[in-house]
Amino acid sequence: MHILIVSEDNWLLYDDAFRELEARGHVVRRLTLAEHRPRAKRLRKIARYLPGKALLDLLRREIGAFQPDIIQVTASRATALAVRLALRGNPRPAMLFERGAIGGLGLTNPIDWLTHFSARVDAVVIPSYAMLNNWVGRPLLRRVLPPARCEVLHHPVPMPANPSAEDRVALRERLGLPADAFIVGTVCNVRPIKNLVFLARAVRAVGDGCLLAVVGRPGDDTLQAALSEAGGDSLRELGPIPDAAGIMPVFDLYATPTRMPGESFGMAPAEAMAAGLAVLTMAFGGTADLIEDGFSGLALPPRAQAWTAAIRELMRDPERLAAMGAEARRRMRTRFSVEAVADQLERIYARRIAQRAGDVGG
Repeated sequence: MHILIVSEDNWLLYDDAFRELEARGHVVRRLTLAEHRPRAKRLRKIARYLPGKALLDLLRREIGAFQPDIIQVTASRATALAVRLALRGNPRPAMLFERGAIGGLGLTNPIDWLTHFSARVDAVVIPSYAMLNNWVGRPLLRRVLPPARCEVLHHPVPMPANPSAEDRVALRERLGLPADAFIVGTVCNVRPIKNLVFLARAVRAVGDGCLLAVVGRPGDDTLQAALSEAGGDSLRELGPIPDAAGIMPVFDLYATPTRMPGESFGMAPAEAMAAGLAVLTMAFGGTADLIEDGFSGLALPPRAQAWTAAIRELMRDPERLAAMGAEARRRMRTRFSVEAVADQLERIYARRIAQRAGDVGG
């Protein structure tokens, strides 16, 4: 297959999977548009939604020269709009458009009608079935963007090496965490939707030296005060840490109690699972997709008592906790690894290319 990836800049969420496709013999070409936009700030802003002739001509030349079977556009309305306009009169390549956020689609937004809702976009790529279910539950949105025009493509999750017990002790010492404590961890910036005050209360109620470690940027003064009060002596705020995925082994258990509608995917919980941690999550959102309830984690109701009971039970049953952690790592390797996501991409591409060819031929 010839695959053209069009993005606004050089950052590509699925680039590891694209490289895996290249290793399998597919031809992948990457095109970034930011360097071809106007340099003046005001003109650049206007050009995002009124792409000029030079940019459209560039896209047409690239598409004409490369002759892609499929074009995948990263999660930018401006990028998708430019590609969509450049494809006018060219029915052949299939077109996919990534979408990472659950909310934000507007039936009154003309740009969404030219991108997400356009019949020329063969499929909108989303990271979880929970996100699809959220959209399906909105009747008007379901009418203009039915499930048949959506493709679920998980984010690729790198698989780290298994850390040794010595590595874990050294990490805890470096971060100032007690070696013998049972630590529930979470990695996120402190914002209301992350629901950390709820989690802090649940962990504090466990007692027996159970701690909550929070990695990420602090919130505003009011939220920080509420978090500190809820967590008391059981709370450890570690602040932002570069490459937070690398410190997952300091935790015994990972928890992510995000409020409705939940995460669209949940990269930090996925990285925790790849590191061999069981995950506690609300029973909704993309994080509930990540786990198998009762096997690699627990999907819980939004009641603090239920979270306290689950943490206490796993804290007192290290064999079950270890088995869930091992299953979490196995699930990431088989369903969410770079190789697994590349397999997903091949199936999606083949399906959408065949569908586009049938539509054009018919």
